[in-house]
This record gives sequence, structure tokens and C-alpha cells, in this order.
Amino acid sequence: MGLKEQQNFLAKLYTDPVFRIAFAGDPVAIGSAAGLTDIEAEEIAAAAASEIEYFADSLFWKRLHEVEKLLPITARVLGEEFRSHFKTFAGGFNPTSIRKHLDDAVEFCGFLWQMPGIMPEARDAAKFERAKLQFVGQNRRLAFTVLRHRLAAPYPRRLSVTIWLRFRGNTHRVGL
Repeated sequence: MGLKEQQNFLAKLYTDPVFRIAFAGDPVAIGSAAGLTDIEAEEIAAAAASEIEYFADSLFWKRLHEVEKLLPITARVLGEEFRSHFKTFAGGFNPTSIRKHLDDAVEFCGFLWQMPGIMPEARDAAKFERAKLQFVGQNRRLAFTVLRHRLAAPYPRRLSVTIWLRFRGNTHRVGL
């Protein structure tokens, strides 16, 4: 297995808790299914499980803090629930582009949007910040979002529209 494939395997091992548990239970079989030789799988398994868990945990916290920076409104609205929801999300998503934190934030917003039982204000905050990140981070010319709740306390019901427009090198945001 080449270096890139080994790095991808390790990235999955560090970010996917189900995969990590399966690998710990039978490293040769899981490694073989992923394209590792028996020797490579045994070498990775020989690394102390605590070291793998420690690195996986530190990677999670780094991802969480970067996403919190990109999604301040959503983090504020969700409060402590933000971390628990992100932990659930992070176990099933591994960004692969060079814009890992942006991808994490955009996909996490989509995850929150589809999550049953999430409060409407949090859903709107995620929708708003996802549109903004896609506009800014993906260099779009136009983005808009329609929200049912205001994103400032105490969240009175109100329909609002936000439009981002890039025209002749200038960026404009209009809220209605």
C-alpha cells in the first residue's frame, strides 16, 4: 500500500470510532479489507491503543474548535448541544478536500438541518451560516436564505431573507 493510501487509512482510523473499534478487534482482517498487508496492519495495531485514542480525541477537539469559529451563531443558539451534535456528526464524516474546516462546517450545517427534533432557531442559524460559508468559501456570486426566526435573542417569529451578492469584485449583503 502506498503512502497516500496509508494516510487515508489512518485518517479514517482517527476520525471514525466504529472503524477504530472494529480495527482494534481484528486488525489483520480490517487492515486486509482496506488494502494493508498483514505486516502493515500489525505495525499500526502495535501502536498503543491509547496513543490512537489520544490522537483521535485531539483531532476531534481541533475540528470542533475550528467549526465553532466558522459557525458562531449556530454554536451560540445550540449552546452545549453543539458539541454533542458535532461529536455525532464527526464520527460519520471525514472531510477530504484541502478546505477541511470549511467542509466540516458546511456539512455539519446540513446534518443539523436534517436532524429530527432540533429547535427551529438552531435549524435557521445553521441554514443561514451554511449559505454564508458557501458564498464566501466557495466563491459563489449569489447566495440567499429565507429564515422563519430572527437570529438574535429572544428569537421572535419573523420571516427574513438574506441575500449575498458578488458584483464587479464587491461583496454585498442585504437583509430583508
